[in-house]
Amino acid sequence: MTAAPLRGNIEGTFAYLTVRDRWPKIMAKIVDHLTRVRESIIERLGEEGKEDVGRVIEHLSEIRYRMMTDKPLTDFEDSLTDVSVWNDCLKKLRDRDGADNVTWFKAEWLFVECYLYRKVAEFFSLTKHLKDYDCFAAQKKDSFVDCLSPIAKIVKYLNDTTGSHDKAEDEEKVRASLHELIEVCLWGNVCDLSLSGGDNHSANESPIELISLVRRKILANDIDKVVEYLVNSRGSGEVHIVVDNASIELVGDLALGDFIRQRNLAKKIVFHGKARPWFVSDATKNDFTWTIDVLVKSEDDELRQLGNRLTNALELKTMEIRFHPFWTYGFPYESMASVSPDLYAELQTSKLTILKGDLNYRKLVGDKDWKYDEPLLKALNGFLPSPLLALRTLKAETVAGLPEDSVKCIEKKYGPSKNWMVTGEYAVAQFIAAERMAMDVHFDADNLKFCSPVINIQEFLDEAFESQRTMEVNLGLVQLQKFDPDAPGPSEESPNVRAQFIEFLKERNREADVDEAVRVGEQVIERIDRGTEQMFNSTPLTEYAFTGYIHDSELQTHKKQAERRKYIDDLKKQYLHSHCRRRLKYAFYLPSELEREYCLGKRTIKDVVITCHIMQPCNKWHVKGERGRPIKPEFKFILRGETTLHELRDKFVCSADFCTMVPDYEDATDSSVYHVEQYPSNFLFIHDTFYVDTRKTNAQDISKEIREFMARNHGEFGPTKMVDMEGVLIRDLTLRLGFPYNYTHQGLCEHLFQFTDLRLMNAQDEERLVDFPIKVFDQSKVPKCAACKMNSPAFVVQNSDRLSETLMLMCNVCFRTFHYENDKRVGSFNAYHYFCPQ
Repeated sequence: MTAAPLRGNIEGTFAYLTVRDRWPKIMAKIVDHLTRVRESIIERLGEEGKEDVGRVIEHLSEIRYRMMTDKPLTDFEDSLTDVSVWNDCLKKLRDRDGADNVTWFKAEWLFVECYLYRKVAEFFSLTKHLKDYDCFAAQKKDSFVDCLSPIAKIVKYLNDTTGSHDKAEDEEKVRASLHELIEVCLWGNVCDLSLSGGDNHSANESPIELISLVRRKILANDIDKVVEYLVNSRGSGEVHIVVDNASIELVGDLALGDFIRQRNLAKKIVFHGKARPWFVSDATKNDFTWTIDVLVKSEDDELRQLGNRLTNALELKTMEIRFHPFWTYGFPYESMASVSPDLYAELQTSKLTILKGDLNYRKLVGDKDWKYDEPLLKALNGFLPSPLLALRTLKAETVAGLPEDSVKCIEKKYGPSKNWMVTGEYAVAQFIAAERMAMDVHFDADNLKFCSPVINIQEFLDEAFESQRTMEVNLGLVQLQKFDPDAPGPSEESPNVRAQFIEFLKERNREADVDEAVRVGEQVIERIDRGTEQMFNSTPLTEYAFTGYIHDSELQTHKKQAERRKYIDDLKKQYLHSHCRRRLKYAFYLPSELEREYCLGKRTIKDVVITCHIMQPCNKWHVKGERGRPIKPEFKFILRGETTLHELRDKFVCSADFCTMVPDYEDATDSSVYHVEQYPSNFLFIHDTFYVDTRKTNAQDISKEIREFMARNHGEFGPTKMVDMEGVLIRDLTLRLGFPYNYTHQGLCEHLFQFTDLRLMNAQDEERLVDFPIKVFDQSKVPKCAACKMNSPAFVVQNSDRLSETLMLMCNVCFRTFHYENDKRVGSFNAYHYFCPQ
C-alpha cells in the first residue's frame, strides 16, 4: 500500500501552516517589492509601466485572498508555452478528486505550491513590459553579497585542491576533497528564501569548517559510496546536477562541477536550472549568468580564477547549463518518462544525476507521507533513469530510506512530533544506483519478457530463508502445539502464545527452537498472538494432517474437513503471496520454497540452487535484423550458492583450447603446447562485471579494451568493472534470470550462458552436496574420425594427397593406415595432434 500525498487541509501540519501563513507572506513581500521599485519602473517605462505594476499587484492581492479562503484553483489564461500542460493537469485533478476538492488547502500540496509560482509567472506574462521580470532577483543578489565571505572560503578551498601531488597522495586527496565538496553542496541548501518567506539570513562561517560539526546531522549518509563510484568510473560519462537555490548554494554546485571536471571524474558536467523565477530563491538562467559574471569581474583573485575556468568550460562545451520546462511543472518525477520523455532520455545518458534541495526531493518521492524507513527505491515509484544522488536538508514532512539507527534516534528524541523535518537542521545524502546491467540499454532489457528483474542472490537468499523460518514459527509451531497431546492449549487466562511455546519447548529441552522463536522478532510473535484463536480452530497444514475423525454432532465429517482444509489453504496462499516480493517468469520462488515441510528438527542448510545453461557455440557473426541460427543449450548444470566461479568456468569445454601448432605428431605431445596453456586468459561477463581468471601466471586481463570501448560509448552501455574471479561464489553475483551472459577465451572465442530457476536448497539437494555442480543435460556433439566415423579423432590432417578433403580429423588407427606403410611415412601431408575435450 502506497503512502498518501501531503495536503494542506490537516491542521497542525507543516503543509497547513505553509498554505495559511508562509504563502500569504511571500505574496505580500512581492507586493512590497513592487511598491518599492514602482517609481524606478515608471521612470524607465512610463505610464504603461505603472499600469503593469498595478495590474500585477491586483492579481497578487486577489490570489492571496483566494488561498487564505481556500477557493478552487482556476485555469491559466496566459499564452506561455506550458499553459496547456497545466490546464490539462487541472482538468484531470477535477475529474479524479472532484472540483470541490481541487482547492488551495485540499489539493495535493506539491502541485498547489508549484501552481502558486506558475500563477505568479502568469501575472507578469500578462503585462506589456514586465513579462521577463524576476521579482525575486534582488533578494537572491542580496543573499549572494551577504554570503560573500563563506563563498570566498569555498572557492579558496576548491583552488587549493588543484595542486600537484604524487599519485598515492593525489588519489586520497581527490577522495577527501570530493567528499567535503559534496557536503558543502548539501548544507548550502539551508539557504532557502522560500522557507523563511523571503527573509535573508546571511552566514559568515566557513562552510568547510562547519561540515565536520554538522556531519552527525546527516540521517542517511551515502557520500562515501558516491565518492567511490565517481573515482572508480573516472574519465568517462556525464554528471548532471539539478540545482536548487542561487547565491552560495549555486556557487557550491559550480565548485563541485568544476572539481569533478578538473579531476577527470567525468568528461562533461551538465547543470539544470529553472526556466522561470521559481520558489523565491531557485536558480534561473539569469542567476547563472550573473553569478559567473560576478566571479569573473571580482577583485578577489580566487573568485576570478573560478569564474575564468567556468567561462572556458562553457566555451569548450565540457560544461553546459540547460533549462527544461519540466523542472517548473507540478508533476512528481515518476511522471517524467511520460510527460517529458526527452528529458528522461537525457538523464539516462548520465552516469550520475545529483538532485539538489528540498523541492527536488519532494518531487523525487512524490511528496507523500512515507514511513521514515520506507525503502527509497519504493518511494521513487519507478523513477531511476541513472544512478541518483539526492542532497537535501529537510524542510518538509516527507522522507524515506532512513536507516534503522537514525529512525530510533529521531523517535527517541522527538517522539511522534515531526517538527524536526521542517527546520533544515537535519539532512540526507542518499545514493541509489540504477539496478541495470551494462548491456541493459543496448538490449532494452527492462522490456524483455524472457528475463527477470535484477536479482542480488545473497539478498534473495537472506529474504527467502528468513521468510521460511518465519513461516515455521508463525504456522508450524502453532499447529504442533495444537496436536501435541502434552502441549498446553490457549485459554483466556493465558492467551500469550509466545509464553506458552517457550515454556513448552523448554520442557522438552528444545533450546535451539526457543532461540529460533526469539530470533524472528516481536513482529512474528505479535502476528501469532493475533491469529492463534482462528488457526487453532482450523485444519493444520498438509504436513501435520491429523488422521483421526473430527468430532461433529451432525456427522458431517467430510464437509467439515473440506471447509477447514480450504480455509487453511487460503490462509497459506494469502500469507505467501503477500510476502512474495519478486514474481519471476521462471519461478514464484518464495511460495514454492515455503510450501515445503515446516516440521521442526528438519532443517536444510542456508543456500540456494540455480540452473546454468551453457549454449552451443555459434560460428557465425549475427547481423542486426538478420535471422540467425537459433542458439540452443549444450550443457545444463545445477549450481549451489557455494559453487565458485572457477568451478563454473571449468565447465566450459571448447576444442579451441586443445589446438596446437606443434608438428611433432609422431611423439606424444606435452600439455604445455596446447592453446589452453599458451593462451589461458579468459573472463566471465555477468551483469556489469568482468570476472577475470588469473590462475595461470601468464594470464592477462583481456577485458580491458572491451571496458574502455564501453566507457567511450556510455550512451549505449552502462558502467562496468573488473573483478578477479578468485574466491567469488555464485551467491555473490547480481544478475538477471534468463539474460544471456558471455564467456570469452582464446581472444575471440565466445560462449553464451544464462541462469534460470533460482530457489532455496531442499533436503534432496543437501544429500548431493559433494556432486555440485551437477550435470543434468548434455547435448554436445563429439566429433568423430572422418574415415571410420566411429573413434574419437587424435590428429588434424592438412593437405594430404591421400585424402579427399584439405582438412580432416582422423583417429590414430585411420591416420596410420592412410599415411604409413611398414611404419614409414607415405605421401605428403601435415598433421597435428588433436585433443578431444569430451
